[in-house]
Amino acid sequence: MTHARILIVEDDPDTVHLLQYWLRANRYPCIGTVATGHEALALANAEYPDLVLMDGDLPGELGGIETADILLARYDIPVLYLAAATDEALLERAPAACLTKPFNERELGRAVEAALDRHALLGRLKASEVHLAEAQAAAHIGNWRWNLQNNHVAASDEMLRLFDLTPDTFEPRFETFLQRMHAGDQPRVLQAIETLLQGGEPGELEVRLAHADDPVRMLRLRCSARFDRTGKALELLGTARDVTDEWQALQEAAQQRLDPRALMDRHTGQAAKRFRMALDNAPDAIFLIDPATMRFIDANETACASLGYTREELLALGPDDIKPLFNRTRLSERFDRVLSGQPDAGMIQTLHQRKDGSTFPVEVSLRPFAAEGKSLMAVVARDITARQLAELHLKEANERFQQFAENINEAFWIRDLEEDRFLYISPAFETLFRKPVGSLYQNARAFLGAVHPDDLERVTAAFVWQREHRQGVELEYRIIVGDNVIRWLWVRTFPILNEQGTVYRMAGIAEDMTRRREYDEQYRAMIQASLDGFLALDTQGRIMDCNDAYTRIMGYSREELLQLSIADLDFNKSPEQAAEHIQLIMARGQDRFETQHLHKNGRLINMEINVHYRPDSRGGRLLAFIHDISQRKQAERTLHRSVARYRSILRAAPVGIGVLVHRVFQEVNEAMVRMTGYRTEELVGQSSRMLYPTQADFDHVGEEKYRQIQMHGIGSMETRWLRKDGKVIHVLLSSSPIVEDDLAQGVTFTALDITANKQAEQERLAHEASQRDALVREVHHRIKNNLQGVIGLLRQHITENPGIQPVLESAIAQVNTVAVIHGLQSRLPQQELQLRELLLEVSNAAAAMALVPHSPTIQDTQPGDVWLDSGATVTIALILNELIHNAFKHGRHADGTGVAIALNGDDKLTTVHISNPGDSWPGNLNLTTGTGCGTGLDLIRTLLPRHGAQLNLYEDGVMLHVELVLSAPVIHASGRAEQT
Repeated sequence: MTHARILIVEDDPDTVHLLQYWLRANRYPCIGTVATGHEALALANAEYPDLVLMDGDLPGELGGIETADILLARYDIPVLYLAAATDEALLERAPAACLTKPFNERELGRAVEAALDRHALLGRLKASEVHLAEAQAAAHIGNWRWNLQNNHVAASDEMLRLFDLTPDTFEPRFETFLQRMHAGDQPRVLQAIETLLQGGEPGELEVRLAHADDPVRMLRLRCSARFDRTGKALELLGTARDVTDEWQALQEAAQQRLDPRALMDRHTGQAAKRFRMALDNAPDAIFLIDPATMRFIDANETACASLGYTREELLALGPDDIKPLFNRTRLSERFDRVLSGQPDAGMIQTLHQRKDGSTFPVEVSLRPFAAEGKSLMAVVARDITARQLAELHLKEANERFQQFAENINEAFWIRDLEEDRFLYISPAFETLFRKPVGSLYQNARAFLGAVHPDDLERVTAAFVWQREHRQGVELEYRIIVGDNVIRWLWVRTFPILNEQGTVYRMAGIAEDMTRRREYDEQYRAMIQASLDGFLALDTQGRIMDCNDAYTRIMGYSREELLQLSIADLDFNKSPEQAAEHIQLIMARGQDRFETQHLHKNGRLINMEINVHYRPDSRGGRLLAFIHDISQRKQAERTLHRSVARYRSILRAAPVGIGVLVHRVFQEVNEAMVRMTGYRTEELVGQSSRMLYPTQADFDHVGEEKYRQIQMHGIGSMETRWLRKDGKVIHVLLSSSPIVEDDLAQGVTFTALDITANKQAEQERLAHEASQRDALVREVHHRIKNNLQGVIGLLRQHITENPGIQPVLESAIAQVNTVAVIHGLQSRLPQQELQLRELLLEVSNAAAAMALVPHSPTIQDTQPGDVWLDSGATVTIALILNELIHNAFKHGRHADGTGVAIALNGDDKLTTVHISNPGDSWPGNLNLTTGTGCGTGLDLIRTLLPRHGAQLNLYEDGVMLHVELVLSAPVIHASGRAEQT
C-alpha cells in the first residue's frame, strides 16, 4: 500500500533530522522541510501532502495553530502537532493530535499512524453524516435527543427543517418544538412524555403543526426514555417523520369513498422507496444473507463503499469472502446458533476484508427473520476502527497516568465530593504518611489523625471550605508519623468538572516539604551571615524580607524596611519604571544590573544587584542579592582618569605606539595610523604580519626582538614595513612586556620611521664608496704601469744576459699576469673579478708573451656570471697564466694553434679546461707529493688554494689535458656591487 506523503514544518534542526530519519526508515515520502507557516502553506498548495508534522510554536506572525487551521479549512490536510510539554494551550486544544517533545521513534510512528487513521475515520464519519442527512431529508425523518438534566435538546438538520427552524434561530429546549405544535395536540404530547417518564412503553403519536402557510402539517413522533440504575430518567430520544401525504391520502379516500387499502398500497410503495433511500444512506453497513446458500441477497450503499465493491460484485459473493477470520463452516455454525436463539451468538467483533486486501475491525449484529418462506439473516456491521483507536488512546493514557502517579514522590489523589470518598490514591501516600492506602479508602478523613494538633483546626476548616465552595485550597501543615517524626507538607487541591461544567470531584497533591523547610532555615542563616545585602520582594515590589547586612548598608531598621517598596529606595527609577523592570525580570526569570540606592541619611550608594524570580501559587517572589560597589566605582573612576591620561599621551606622541598580544594589534595611536596608512579599525584585531613585506622579515623580527626581551627586558631592532599604499618604509622598533616575565599578557611597542635617515645614510655610504673605488682604481692603474716598467727592465737584462733568458721570461710572465689583474681592477668599480673576463685577459697576455700570432678561442658554456673571491684573484690568475703558458711552450705547434681552452659549469662548481698536443705526462708524475712535476707544475701545486680548487691532469692520445676545478669559497654567484 502506498505510504502517505508527509510535510515537515519545524525550525529545530535536531528535530528535523530525527523526523527525516524516521520517514526514510519507514518509507514515508517527505515532500519537503520548511520552518515557517507561510512556507508551509505555499508547499501544501503545490504538493498537497497527506499529513503535516507541525511545530506548535513557529517563528513569525503565522504560528503553528493558525497554519494548521488554514491547512485543514482550505485543503482538508490533517496536522500532527509537535508540542513542548509546557505548551498547555496546544495540548488542551488538540490532545489527540499532539506529540510531546522530546519523543522517540516508537512514539512518533504510533502518532503518525493514529493521525492518518483518525483523519480517514473523520472523512468516513463526515461522509456518513452527509449520507445520513441526505437519507433523513429524502425520507422526511428527523431525530432528536433531550437531556433532562439541563433541558438541552440536540436535533438533526432535518428535524429542524420539519419544524421550520434553522440552526441559527433554534433555541435548544423542548419548549421550542412544543410551541410549534398545534395547541390542540400539545396536551397529548405532554401526556405521552409523562407516560414515558413513568416507565410506560414507547409508542407513536401523530401531531399537527401550526404553520403560517400550511395550517395543517402532520408529523408522526416516536420516543423512548433512558434511565440510570436508580430508575431516574436521564434523557428522551426520538424521531419525527412527515406523514402529511399519507394523512391527506386517507382524507381524500374518506371524502371520495375510495378503497383505503389501494390508496395505502400506493403510498406504501412511495414509503418503500424512501425507506430504501434511507437504508442506503445509513452510516452502518447492512447485509441480507441467505444462510442456506451462503450468499448475499442484498446490501446497502454503505456496505458496498466500506468494502470497495459495486453492488453487483458484492451480490456475487458470500460472507466468507469478506471475513478472513471465518471460513464457511464456522459461519454456518454461527448462523445456526443465532437461528436457534442462543444468547450472545448474534454479536461478533471481527475483521472485514476490502476488495484491495486491507482489513478493518467491525462490530457485527446478526438478526434472523423469515421472508417468503425462507429463514434469512439481517446483518448490521459497524466500523469500530475509531472506537478501538480511542480505546487504545484511553488505555495508553491510563497507563501513562498510572506510571506518572506511581513514580512521583508526591502523594496524588482524586476524591468524589458527592459521596465524600477517595476514588484513587497514589502509592506515595504510604511513604508520606506511613499508613496503608486502604485506610483512606475506608475512611476519607483518616488522614486527619496524622495532622499535628496545632494545625488540625486550620486543616479541617480548609477542607470543609473546599467541599462547601467547590474550590481548591493550598496550605502547608505538619503531620506526625512513625516515632513522633514531624514532617511539613505542602498540599494543593484543584477541582475537576463534569460534562455539564459542574465541580463533582477534587484532585490533590501533597509534597514533603520537610527537607525544603530545613534548607530554608539553613538558607536564611547563610543570608543573615552574608556581607552582601538581601531583599525578598513580592511582584508589586514591596519588601517582604531583608537581612542584617542590608539594614547596615542602608541605615534603616528591619521594621522600617518592611514598610517600604523598592521604588522608595531605587534612586534611578520612578515607581512606573520600577514596576516595568519587575515585569521584565518576571519574563526573563532573572536580571543583573547596577543602580543607586538612597541611604536613610540621603547619601547615594552604588549597588550591583543580582535578582531571580521564583514563581509560586501566590504570584511568586523576587530574591535580590545586593553588593555595595561604592569602592569599586571609586576605583573605576580613578582608573578612568588614568586611562584618559594614557590615551592623551598616545594621541600626543610623535612616534607610533601600540599594544600587541600574541603579535595581534590591540590598540594603536594616531601616529601609528599616519605611519602605516591604515585606519585604526583596519589594524586593531589584525596580526602585525600585515605590515611586513615578507614572512622572513616577520619571523626574523619576532625571533630576535623576543629573544632580546627575554634577555634584557626590552627589545629593539630595525626592520622594514609595508604601508597600505605599497611603499616600503624603514622603522626602528622597541618593545617591552606589559607584565614583566609574562609575554602572554602582551607587549607595548614604539615604532619610529627612520626611512629618511636610512636614505641619507645610504647616500653617504654610496658617496664614500664611489670615492674609495676611484682611489683604488687609480692605485691599481699606477701599480700596473709600474709593473709594466719592471717588465721592460727585465727584458733589457735578457738582452744583456742571454743565459738567464728562461728564468727571466718566466718571471716576466708572472709579473705580466699580476699587471693584467691590476689593469682589470683599475677599470672595474669593485675588487672582485669575473672568471671569464680574467681567463680572457690572461690567455691574451700569455699568447703575447709566447709570441703566437693568435690567442686561443675560449669555449664558454656557463649560464651566468661566476665571480672570483678578491683574496683568490691573484693566485688563480698566476695558476691560469702558468697553465696556458706551458700549453703554448710544450705544444707541438709553434704557432700555438693546437691549444684549446673551455669554460663550463655554474657558480657552484666550474671547470677551466686547457688542452694541447704533446708527449705523455711523466710516468712518475704525482701532484700530491710533487714527484715529476717540474718547475711549472711545482709552482702551480704550491699556489693551488687548499679549499675550493683542484687540478686534474690526463692525456687522450696525442692530447694533454689539464682541468682546474673551482668551487666555494674561491668562486661565488654575484659581484659585491649586486649584493649591495
